[in-house]
Amino acid sequence: GRPPEFSEAGGMRMRRWLRSRCMLRSRRPPLTTAKATNTNVTTVNATIINATATITTTTSTEFEPGRVHHQFLCELESIADGKAKSVEVPFKAIRKYVVGDKQRLIRAPKDLDEEVSVIVARRGSNAYSYVNRCPHARMPLEWFPDKFMSEDDEFLMCSSHGALFEVETGRCVGGPCIGKRLISLPAKVNEKGMVFLE
Repeated sequence: GRPPEFSEAGGMRMRRWLRSRCMLRSRRPPLTTAKATNTNVTTVNATIINATATITTTTSTEFEPGRVHHQFLCELESIADGKAKSVEVPFKAIRKYVVGDKQRLIRAPKDLDEEVSVIVARRGSNAYSYVNRCPHARMPLEWFPDKFMSEDDEFLMCSSHGALFEVETGRCVGGPCIGKRLISLPAKVNEKGMVFLE
């Protein structure tokens, strides 16, 4: 109803009227709002659960570059056929392949996350990978960034003294270290054309 006229005598009635209006409002439960909120929460929870299930499925079946036994190197298409490129990877990703290296081409850094240079060479749909150190000069091979190949693209070639290495085996077939080999890394190409170390 209408509020009472304000006066000193009617002050008590005014306060009672205001109190009754507040109580009436507090007794009205926001049914529609509560229902919508609950529905929204349920929808969000369902979305999160579904998203989590999707992520779990993806990580369990798809290629995971960050996992220890799948060190991502590059995409095969980023290398022209018959060419090679260098990729930086943490030393811990290749550690097990250089521990037994009698030539001591590379020493383990104190920080195993320190990056080292790795060669990735392409032959058709295959990739071959080696530590980027010449067994003769113990220096990186490339002439300029990503320039590893001989003039005929048949061999990996060291820029220091012209040593030639077979792409498929890493064996030196010409130059000052004939018979020695580059440190080979097990590069694989998956169905999506990504090159990685096992």
